[in-house]
Amino acid sequence: MAVSSDAPYLDTAYKLVEYAGHPRIKKSENKTNLPGRKQVFRQADRDVIGLQDELLEGTPLLQKMMEKGKIIGAPVTLEDCRRTLRADQTRLQGKLPYSVEISPEISRQLRQLREPNERN
Repeated sequence: MAVSSDAPYLDTAYKLVEYAGHPRIKKSENKTNLPGRKQVFRQADRDVIGLQDELLEGTPLLQKMMEKGKIIGAPVTLEDCRRTLRADQTRLQGKLPYSVEISPEISRQLRQLREPNERN
């Protein structure tokens, strides 16, 4: 990696979620991440964060846009994104009218990876 002389830092974070096909998590205190490759499923009253290959109800929101350094998907416009929201989800203030939940499979993997005897 390289940075330019006029901006000598890289403002990014890398979180390993899978290695050699096995889920991984960060085990630092007060910091965690969700294991595995993910997909977000939009349901009528909530979003569910699940694994990429899970079969959950709802509309999958994440789309593969690059592969091997090449753009493979058409750009998504802001208007495309707006169409995925209900009218009551576009307000800027107040509590969101829906929740975001973690799928049972991701929850199971988290419990398994946090077990002290598990080798990761």
